[in-house]
Amino acid sequence: MTKHNKAHILYLTRWYPTAADPMLGLFVKKHALAATAAGYRVTVVYVTYLPHPEGKRQEIHTEGLLTEYIYHLTKPAAGTGIVQQLLTWEKAMRTVAHRQGKPELIHAHVLTRHGFLAWWLGAGWHIPFLVTEHWSRYYPENFQFNGAIRTQLTRYVLKKAAAVTVVSHRLADAMRTLNLKFNPKILPNVVDTSIFKPLAGKQQSKTIVSITCFDEKSKNLDLLLRVFKRLLQHFPDFKLQLIGDGVDLDWTRQRAEFLGLKDKVVFSGTLQGEELGRALAGAACLAVSSNYETFAIVAFEALSCGTPVVATNVADLASHIKPEWGAIVPPGDENAYLEELIRIIQKPQWPVDDMHKYVKTNFSEIAVSGILDDLYRNILKNKS
Repeated sequence: MTKHNKAHILYLTRWYPTAADPMLGLFVKKHALAATAAGYRVTVVYVTYLPHPEGKRQEIHTEGLLTEYIYHLTKPAAGTGIVQQLLTWEKAMRTVAHRQGKPELIHAHVLTRHGFLAWWLGAGWHIPFLVTEHWSRYYPENFQFNGAIRTQLTRYVLKKAAAVTVVSHRLADAMRTLNLKFNPKILPNVVDTSIFKPLAGKQQSKTIVSITCFDEKSKNLDLLLRVFKRLLQHFPDFKLQLIGDGVDLDWTRQRAEFLGLKDKVVFSGTLQGEELGRALAGAACLAVSSNYETFAIVAFEALSCGTPVVATNVADLASHIKPEWGAIVPPGDENAYLEELIRIIQKPQWPVDDMHKYVKTNFSEIAVSGILDDLYRNILKNKS
């Protein structure tokens, strides 16, 4: 994989981490950094209505070969939002072309609007574009993909894209069930294996960890709380640590208190970086209770730490989590979840080196960088 390819890639994305929300779309930034690790110059343009905590309207950041243009818009008057966005995008594209040079390829993350924008800009610049989809809106449990215009635009974008990638086979299947026709390539999310790694001298833990955005519709924390309450009958010294923040955080607190778990459930807030890595590496296991996921990166972060995973059968986890690394149970099956949690907790030793090596081989920045390099090379080669 060459480190001297200076092709310029423009990233357009619906979600991206900012000072307003450092976790939103973090997986897109990790893809961008993986692309720079392959030697590409990457420019990210992100337009958001999330207000900057310091009131800034525009930010420009440079990190090696990565440059980010972030525009914070104020909420517009009714009916003027589209005009405001179009003017901002026009300004952004002129700035990018002037300062960074015209891109040779556009990579759009999350359909449909940004895919259509990538097609429009690509047609004007006479360059190809590709799409990566991350959104769970195609699943029947979270169905938000509807409307004739949206459907037709999405089909058009998929048809015109030089490549379409998704983060899991299950997401691709959900999209094709809706008669979206494309030949999917899998582009997994990136796990930072330098942070998520086994803990030296780890002691037997009595803490189950769950990392969540506290969206009950998708994460089904009520199931986890009910299972944990039953687990305490077998292991009364255990605690459940819930890491993260989100819209249903208060509801989850109230639910834990209602179930008599106030002193047994720890709400840690958002943890990042090495602090999160230590929490995962030191846990007895990671619990994923979701009704649906597109990738479930927390499961792979746990495996990278050598921590077993008990997860519902979401995304492509069943293809990756071996019985000797954890367990997969049907979504919503309380009895099966309890049974597997007990089995996992009772097993004192895990093949931590094998677990970490598997994630490093398949989901590290180096691994994803290689996938992106092959993808970009093929598109640019066919262009010429």
